Amino acid sequence: MEEEGDFLLGKAFKTNRSELGLEAIMSKYAFSQTLVMFVLTTLMTVVPIATVDVRAQSSGLVCIAEVSTPTCPSFAPTIGPQFPGGNAVVNVVNSEAFNGFDVSVKVDPTILNATGFDLGGNAFQQAGGTVSIVAECINGHPIIGNCRSQDGPGVATVAVTSNVLVTGSGHLYNISYHVPGSGTTPVAYQSGCTGTSNDSACVKLVNANVIAPENLQSATFTTGDFSIATNPTSQVVTGGSFTSFTVTVTSRNGFTGTVSLGALVSPIVSQGPSTSLNPTLVSLPTASSQATSTLTVSTTSSTPSGSFTIFATGASCSACGLSHAASGTTLGVRPPTPVVMWAWTSGWIRGLNATDFSNPNPTLTEFRGVAFSVNASWDTIDGGTHDFAIYTAGFSASGVSPQNTCSLSNSNGCLARTATIGEGTSPQLRYAYATFAPNIPVADFTGLGRYEYYDEFHPSTAHGEIVVYKNPDIVGDGTISIVDIATIALSFGSAGTPTPTLRWDPRADIDNNGVVNIIDVATAAFYFGRQF
Repeated sequence: MEEEGDFLLGKAFKTNRSELGLEAIMSKYAFSQTLVMFVLTTLMTVVPIATVDVRAQSSGLVCIAEVSTPTCPSFAPTIGPQFPGGNAVVNVVNSEAFNGFDVSVKVDPTILNATGFDLGGNAFQQAGGTVSIVAECINGHPIIGNCRSQDGPGVATVAVTSNVLVTGSGHLYNISYHVPGSGTTPVAYQSGCTGTSNDSACVKLVNANVIAPENLQSATFTTGDFSIATNPTSQVVTGGSFTSFTVTVTSRNGFTGTVSLGALVSPIVSQGPSTSLNPTLVSLPTASSQATSTLTVSTTSSTPSGSFTIFATGASCSACGLSHAASGTTLGVRPPTPVVMWAWTSGWIRGLNATDFSNPNPTLTEFRGVAFSVNASWDTIDGGTHDFAIYTAGFSASGVSPQNTCSLSNSNGCLARTATIGEGTSPQLRYAYATFAPNIPVADFTGLGRYEYYDEFHPSTAHGEIVVYKNPDIVGDGTISIVDIATIALSFGSAGTPTPTLRWDPRADIDNNGVVNIIDVATAAFYFGRQF
């Protein structure tokens, strides 16, 4: 049996010399080796100065790919748990001219088992030529022609010649694989050959008897998989609010690679919850690794009340159908309980008694991310025209006007307002609603978030403040429970600045001052049992 990687193409070129115009190559390796040594010795003796043809390293690249288009991946790909179409694809790009190749691909035979080759649509045929198969060998067993000593378990070798030259890029062939086991294996090239395109790798592209140097790029095949889970499994929000879930992606059975994330909401309704993920692409670089993403679910004041199911989804190797969805997470949506505010020219009155002027323009207490609704009401005794508007903190009454544009994107000005009520409206409105979800305070240790509220028709007299705490519903189930209070108490005495101390949890810093103290615990306890 021949030992060297060049014997297959040598025999082919001898067989087809009349068609290709090639000099005969000795069929026996021992004789060819003796002849070469004799010629080299003669040249060194007779010719005092020899001219050596030195070629630069080729920019050509032989690669394992997922598609048979004449390209190579920008980096060595991870493929699995199946090959797209069942085939590993061998391509070449930027190669010098060649009219034959001899390539041996090696895998772990306990994970992958080659079952055949497909030369259809290869570069020679695309160039209008024909292909002559010199040898096909799988796991050391000859299919066509002979195997060599480097062929063995896990090695799939194919050697061909053609009557045309190909330069540049092209598809060489496919290897069909069966997956008998589980795990991860390189899809690389057998070593131990001489006279090849890349060191001792058993990869050779030739133009007659001129070997084209090539770079090599392998791949990784894994039968691994990934799982995807969402935590917590259910939350309740007030319409107009938002909440977040943690999506965890975990490698299974040795899976490595990237997973693209998405989310679906069921049922699909008008003004239903919307979703966003950050990040949308996660990486699992090693077996058994994990990655997380934050799934934010937002509602509006128009989102119907009821129960929705949120499905986090993940996909990797879309061509081979590797995708999963997490078990459905329940999102309950309920309408906010309105804060009743009575409009008077002299100021706002809160509560059911429209004429209790003991506490005009009261400070309203709200929570970050929790929508609240204001029912601006009017009594005919007043006789004025009114609205309820929310402005950014510190906005002066002198700049307040019903002509201002209200937008949640305003950084200095009106954020939201009700419709106009009272005298002068047609038809006459006696009440109107506005729903607003605070997005402050941010976790910057600057204290409570703040907004101003105004009657834009009487800003100098009807003006109060809204203070905003962080949401004490830490577990996100829609109710302030003993679990929330215990979570805050567990962080009691910790600080987030200048360096976070032991047990620091920014969620527990309800008043956003950088310290978890009795105020935080008492605030959560005060609202114990309240639904958010």
